[in-house]
Amino acid sequence: AMRSAFVNEKHAAALDEIEIENAGEKTSLYKKNGTWYGSSGGVVFPVENAKVSELIQHLTKIRKLYTILDSNNTISDKNRPFVSILLKNDLNMSTKVNFYGQNFDQTRRFIRIGESDGPYAAETDCDAFLRADAGFWLDPYIVPQNTEERRIRAADIQSLRIAAKGVLKTLKAGEHGFSEKA
Repeated sequence: AMRSAFVNEKHAAALDEIEIENAGEKTSLYKKNGTWYGSSGGVVFPVENAKVSELIQHLTKIRKLYTILDSNNTISDKNRPFVSILLKNDLNMSTKVNFYGQNFDQTRRFIRIGESDGPYAAETDCDAFLRADAGFWLDPYIVPQNTEERRIRAADIQSLRIAAKGVLKTLKAGEHGFSEKA
């Protein structure tokens, strides 16, 4: 076994795009003016920074990588990764990490780093972040907390327009039903 990270930590600060692909679903996370955004299906959305930071921490964590000698029999789905993560940085460098199925006791996941690198089995603690669905990465607040302006204060909001099931409702500052906690 050797000890390595999926991505070199010295390049982590320069990361400015992460593409996550799973079962035909693709979400791109990208940094603009120091703030992370997401894009999926042509829709751009604010991203929860803490989740992106935690994913990057997992990818730069030094861990044991066990070389797989007989990958033809060990990795049954080697042509179709469970999840692919393409990491790009502003230094024009990119790394692709393919995550495959787990070993028999589900303590390690098979991975391939880059195109030419041999397959490894690695103890993974990042399975919770191996998701391409945009909803997982989305900033969960109605008024996004993660914006280039940093934080929009509730007092700055003059109205909210909400559409649900064909019903449109507009809440205006000072009217009944509109408060900072709405």
